[in-house]
Amino acid sequence: TNLSAILVGPNIHCSKKLGNFSFEDDQEKADRHLSALELILSRLHDFSGPLESTFLDADFPFSSEQQASMELLVSCHQHLRDNYLQQLDHQQHRKITLKKKQLALLVYRALQQMGQMQLYTSEAYLNPSAGFWTDCYRIFEFAEQMQLTKLPVAVDGHERQSIEQLFGSILLFALTSSNQFRPREMQKIFQLLGRAITVAGTEVSADLSQDQSKGLYVFDLHRDAPPVRFDDRPQDMPPADAGAYRYFNVLPVARSIHDFLQQPQEIGTGQLRAINSALYTRVVKTLSQVKCRKFTRLRERRNIDGIIGLTNVLNHLRNSQGFALEEKADHTVKIYDPRISGQWGTLDVDLVPLDNEVLFQQPKMHSSHGGIDAHTRRIFDAAPALVSGQQTEIWEQSEKTGGDSGNAVFFDDFAIQDSCILGYSVVCDARNIKVRIGDIIGFLSDKERLEIGLIRRIGAQCPEGKIQLGVELLAMESKLVHLTGPSRKKGL
Repeated sequence: TNLSAILVGPNIHCSKKLGNFSFEDDQEKADRHLSALELILSRLHDFSGPLESTFLDADFPFSSEQQASMELLVSCHQHLRDNYLQQLDHQQHRKITLKKKQLALLVYRALQQMGQMQLYTSEAYLNPSAGFWTDCYRIFEFAEQMQLTKLPVAVDGHERQSIEQLFGSILLFALTSSNQFRPREMQKIFQLLGRAITVAGTEVSADLSQDQSKGLYVFDLHRDAPPVRFDDRPQDMPPADAGAYRYFNVLPVARSIHDFLQQPQEIGTGQLRAINSALYTRVVKTLSQVKCRKFTRLRERRNIDGIIGLTNVLNHLRNSQGFALEEKADHTVKIYDPRISGQWGTLDVDLVPLDNEVLFQQPKMHSSHGGIDAHTRRIFDAAPALVSGQQTEIWEQSEKTGGDSGNAVFFDDFAIQDSCILGYSVVCDARNIKVRIGDIIGFLSDKERLEIGLIRRIGAQCPEGKIQLGVELLAMESKLVHLTGPSRKKGL
């Protein structure tokens, strides 16, 4: 009954039902269960997209609904992984006999679920749960023992990555410092690494004969810890010939991504090309250790007042420098958005949520054909944010303002953990703010000087109710400037 409920249509109870799914010892039933798992996985893909979209472009910290969506996805993939591993356990204990291709598919699928769990937790700026790396290494070690690591796995009738390449992409993603990216960027990087490692052909080896000069990483199959640089390995590691150690080099993958960037047609057109190019370049620099800390950080324990958001920074500078906001002489454009720098008028266009274009157009279509009757109006009112035409959340910035005029600025308290000439590491109360990678932040160093920075990293592994921000300083002191034209008298 539970299995039928899943196959008819996935729902929010999917993870609990998967947990009750068990295997039988009978060979024929085991084959049917494998087919059922593949069908369940395809259904999971159908509804994971809408669930992930609830937090893919969200500010951090997530709302309770967004957090629940993330946790549900992780739970579903975890239960699927457990079922694949249970079938592998039956194989080890000779309860069933699987062909080599079936066995490779089971290992591949188990690792695939581990990768999805890693991605979703990273999108919430969390570290993998306890035991994550131990499970990954255990699956890969089993594949080594069965000589499956280099076997291309056939999925949906097409040969995909080998188990070694899939495992390598999981290792690589852990080395990209994902907390420097937004969730949607992490999704792109996750896909990119899978493609790049297939081209580069990076191997995970127990042999230390690889070049140790740069880019070499090591991990212990029996430790619940991600890979570390060979030069930075813990001092308590056993001799290098220990059988539990595996080595791999990230430089071939970095070169593969760099070569990929030389093919503009592969990374989009127009502005999308520039955005993707900048994103992938950061990945290359991170993997190749080109972009690393160059200045010593000094530990500090002091508080500082700060404001988040470009509009708040502009309002503070306007208030402190005595600028007055005056209306334009020309009132041809009547719609203004104070959150847009320079008070430019917003375009008379609607931004429509992806895949909801038809539903969004329905009210206008009905209005143009004699109006909307009461019954139809009740249907549209059921989703006011979608069909009202006021997609204000698209323009909202992660900033905190106050006052009816929109010019009042409230400062938040930030605790500085360490600092260097280029930036700060600060901790703040997560209940008071919403942030994204790339947000502008201002620190009031004294009563008159405002330092301007950019949020480069987000860390959620802090005491409850706190988040950690890595801030790159752009300017030690700031002044407000503006452009003017014939339609403006003076001021801003």
